[in-house]
Amino acid sequence: MAEAILRDAWMPGAQLQDADFTQASLAGSRLIGASLRQTQLRGADLRNADLSDTDLTETDFSGANLAGAKLYGAKLVGTNLEEANLSGCCVYGVSTWDLRIAGAIQSNLVISRPLESPIQVDYLEVAQFTGSRLGAYSILNRVCPSQHHPQ
Repeated sequence: MAEAILRDAWMPGAQLQDADFTQASLAGSRLIGASLRQTQLRGADLRNADLSDTDLTETDFSGANLAGAKLYGAKLVGTNLEEANLSGCCVYGVSTWDLRIAGAIQSNLVISRPLESPIQVDYLEVAQFTGSRLGAYSILNRVCPSQHHPQ
């Protein structure tokens, strides 16, 4: 399926592990809850795609355009994002471990929940740290609601 044109495709829950979508056009596609484990998406166009709650373990996005993509709750373990464009991606709740991210464009990453005022950062590492800090303050406010906790 290399170089396939699947713009605006509707594929929630699709089992696409080990597929080859090198240079494919998936802009605007909805792959919510899909499995893309070990899938090749090198140089693919995923602008504004919805990859929420998707398993992206060991997926190769090198050189891909993910600008504006929704990655809410996605699992990125051993994922290759080298030279990828992540500008404006929504990354609230992502799980990231052992990423390869050299040369990736990381700007205006949205770390707030959907439908909340956007909070943006410029690096996935900062997104993870900031998100965990915001979650810790939320827990503190539930456990000790009468005390003020600085943010």
